Amino acid sequence: MLAAFLGQQYVRSLAFSRGRPAVTAVQTGLVLAAATVLLTLGQILYPPMSANMILTLMGIAYGAVVVGGYVTATHSSAALAALAATQLLLRPIPLLAASWSMVAHSDLVRRREARDWSGFSLLIAITLAGGAAIAALWTGIIFWAWRPLAGMVFHGKFSADGWMLLLWGLSALISFCQIAIGIGLQVLRAFKVLALANTLASLAAVAAILIAMGLYGTGGAILGTVIGQGLELIVMSALLITGVRAAARQAKA
Repeated sequence: MLAAFLGQQYVRSLAFSRGRPAVTAVQTGLVLAAATVLLTLGQILYPPMSANMILTLMGIAYGAVVVGGYVTATHSSAALAALAATQLLLRPIPLLAASWSMVAHSDLVRRREARDWSGFSLLIAITLAGGAAIAALWTGIIFWAWRPLAGMVFHGKFSADGWMLLLWGLSALISFCQIAIGIGLQVLRAFKVLALANTLASLAAVAAILIAMGLYGTGGAILGTVIGQGLELIVMSALLITGVRAAARQAKA
């Protein structure tokens, strides 16, 4: 908590020293919003919260905002624009995943109630394979056509930043898989372990982003995000497999 708070204060001072008071205002608002969400979630899942848990959640809120503020305060607006531009045309992938989750939720619930655990697992497996293929294909198409697309959409800017597309594409692929597995865990009512996995992944992503940006510059923000997402995906996959196997054993008993 103390380290994250000091980091947040450092970024605030850095933004002020560079003549960006708006950044400090936004950063303060984000800390308040993140802390409100995390503390509310903690109270719902683990009532009553201990002092240590409250301080931990506050530290996560400060730490997450530090990362965003450090991008904003130390890197140029052109670098931030490149990150946003290269991500823009890949956003259909998470939108597709969100659409699938709304459609598949009722089907997964039906399979759970029927104790059709093989069908439950098969649906998620097919979704993961199909989503990965679609994400890889779409990323490849956008990467291949990036220079003419950048010319048409961004008037020739960011043409040299096409390499970021590959990292964003990997992030979108992992995000698709996270959504699919997350819906499975929600249908299994594994809300607490899912929230814990999200929290741990957030901490890992914060550390990875700071380290990767120090090593690779602006693109390291994407790499750190991918690392955090990948760790969460591994944990979520293990939780889902364990939960389905336990449910299948109960059904046979």
